[in-house]
Amino acid sequence: MPKQLAIITKYFAPYSNVDSNAVYDLICLLLERDPELDIHIVTSASNYRTNIKLREFDEKILSRTTIHHIKNPAADFDSKFLKLLFGIVEGFRLVKYAKKLNIETIITLTNPALIIFWALRMLKDQKLIYWSFDLYPDAFVADGLIKETNPLYKLVDRMTYKRSPYGILALGNQQFDYLAEKFGDKAIHKFLLPCGIHSVSKTNQPPEWYHPEKINLAYIGNIGKAHSVEFLKNAVQSASQKESIHLILSIYGFHAEEIRHFIEDQKIKNITFTQSVKQSEMAYIDVHLVSLNHSWTHISVPSKAVSAVCSGGAIVFNGSKESDIWQMFIESSIYATTELYSIEKTLEALTLENVQKLRSFSAEKARHLLETEKGTVEEVLSAI
Repeated sequence: MPKQLAIITKYFAPYSNVDSNAVYDLICLLLERDPELDIHIVTSASNYRTNIKLREFDEKILSRTTIHHIKNPAADFDSKFLKLLFGIVEGFRLVKYAKKLNIETIITLTNPALIIFWALRMLKDQKLIYWSFDLYPDAFVADGLIKETNPLYKLVDRMTYKRSPYGILALGNQQFDYLAEKFGDKAIHKFLLPCGIHSVSKTNQPPEWYHPEKINLAYIGNIGKAHSVEFLKNAVQSASQKESIHLILSIYGFHAEEIRHFIEDQKIKNITFTQSVKQSEMAYIDVHLVSLNHSWTHISVPSKAVSAVCSGGAIVFNGSKESDIWQMFIESSIYATTELYSIEKTLEALTLENVQKLRSFSAEKARHLLETEKGTVEEVLSAI
């Protein structure tokens, strides 16, 4: 009888976002190693909030899995409270369905919010692996929606971390340590899998936005609540004034329109907007802008940084030096604070020579990440 695995994720193919892409990549790796593995995906029928398609999915891979779509009532609420309440109900229904599958090993992502609360209680007889993307309820505090001292938050936090999962599929060592401390259980099995690892080859056809004689600096992907809008505004303003730098933006998410309006209002020039950047084009970017608000340290680990390094790019990082991004990629990165003067100083120091040195460290780190990914896939299969 083949091994069985269930994965719970709010978003999956055909919708393309960080969660669905990560699940799809893991499925590909697992099936490559064990073609007989019986994989079940328990997912919501919800649409993702952006129409930007980050990738295409291979139907042959999808046909080798069993996808269970759980339909929920329409949830087009303006109220944040109602959205949260709906998410809690949606998470309960996803976990309830997964339990009925009677599969011993289950991986759950963190969306919808607080799904881990249900999973730890309803799946206590299963081997549960917690894939720690954005962490809840911690993210509510990081986002400023509630204070850490709030009695209701303290109750939910205590109840969420009262039980321990079998293992944590963590995005970095720092995040794993943070969660192990929250659960108060250092015996939790660690599976390390930074999100964004890839080995896509560089296309021979340079994209239209590429400038061969300048440093190609870019912000690619989500500019959400976990990211610093002020950092990106100041980086845009500073980079656009430097002849040696060509700035590329491909953004979506909570702050995207604010950034576009800022550029329009300030009449900032010398910027190339592109709807999307293919993974095969990422290698044409020399330096990536990456930010993570300090309150989101360990709560989120931006996949854009991992993807950038795997494409051989350097990083200008704004965030806590305790975060996994800085700890993992310190040799490939330059640090900048949110202030304009710091960003100007950082960008002024960028030369083709020192950027190339940073990129060489990224190439070495990319090889290490691929080895880490390979080892983690073996560990997951051994746990099933």
